[in-house]
Amino acid sequence: MRVVIFGATGMVGKDVLLECLDDAHVEHVLLVSRHPTDVSHPKIREIVHADFTAFERLQDTFTNLDACFYCLGVTAVGLSEPQYHHLTYDLTLAAATALASASAGRLTFCYVSGEGTDSTEGDDNRQHRPRDDSRRRDRVFETDSVFRRHQPVGRLTR
Repeated sequence: MRVVIFGATGMVGKDVLLECLDDAHVEHVLLVSRHPTDVSHPKIREIVHADFTAFERLQDTFTNLDACFYCLGVTAVGLSEPQYHHLTYDLTLAAATALASASAGRLTFCYVSGEGTDSTEGDDNRQHRPRDDSRRRDRVFETDSVFRRHQPVGRLTR
């Protein structure tokens, strides 16, 4: 499998990245993020991209991908409705549209959320953790579940 991860520098995206690197089914991981990650691995190709509303210059890199893990997210706290909509809907739609166009509709698009996390707990490697760390394994993204349920991305509507 060849996957792309948007937001691999964030709390959720970092966990998805680590799962992909550990999964033998995943042979290539394309990272698209605003900032470089601190992870080096032979499976990784990283692209630092500033404008998440426009992906025209990345179109060629989106071909031959099997899955997308879209891990960009933000809390609604302190944001107006238009700001929240832009960050959670408009940017997601821009990425999904670019991927659907480049992959001829054969790519699985997964929107991965950090719902249920607690930013007050932490360890040396993460600032955020699921509230009940004893159940963490149940909450961490499992790449196998995506590959078993592989379905092409469809038309996104509002």
